[in-house]
Amino acid sequence: MDITIKSIDGKRRHTFKDVTNFLQALESAVADGTDFSKFDFSGVSLRNADLASGKFVGADFSYADLTEADLRDADLSGANFQHAQLAHAQLFGAQAPGADFEEADLSHGDLRLTNLVAANFKMAFLGWVDFYEANLTRADLSWSATFGAKINGTNLSGIKTEGTDLQWTGSPAKAS
Repeated sequence: MDITIKSIDGKRRHTFKDVTNFLQALESAVADGTDFSKFDFSGVSLRNADLASGKFVGADFSYADLTEADLRDADLSGANFQHAQLAHAQLFGAQAPGADFEEADLSHGDLRLTNLVAANFKMAFLGWVDFYEANLTRADLSWSATFGAKINGTNLSGIKTEGTDLQWTGSPAKAS
């Protein structure tokens, strides 16, 4: 049985020949440099997936399960992660300006050195996330849960925090 994922506009598609090995085939395609920008992964289980250095600009991961996924150094610019499960995910060094993490669970995630300029974290669960030297300039953390999050060296210039009880540890590089 084949699995086909399509771009959001329907103009591009990628077909995987064996549903039982979908995750392995996707990981291989990412490693080979396949561009999955603006593809629709909404609701897909990508638990423990190795998607490091992949290109997912504007991709839709809403409601996807990316628990313990490896997205290190990936390009996630403008990607949609609304309601996604990203607990224990590795986003170290990823590029995610303008990404939408509204109501996503990023608990225990590794977001060190990640570019999150103007990212949306409204109502997101950010407990115990490591934001070491991440760039959160103009990010919206309104109504998010931040307890235990580490912010050493993080750029917090212009962040929005309405309704958020900031319970993080460390010293930011820049604060609003």
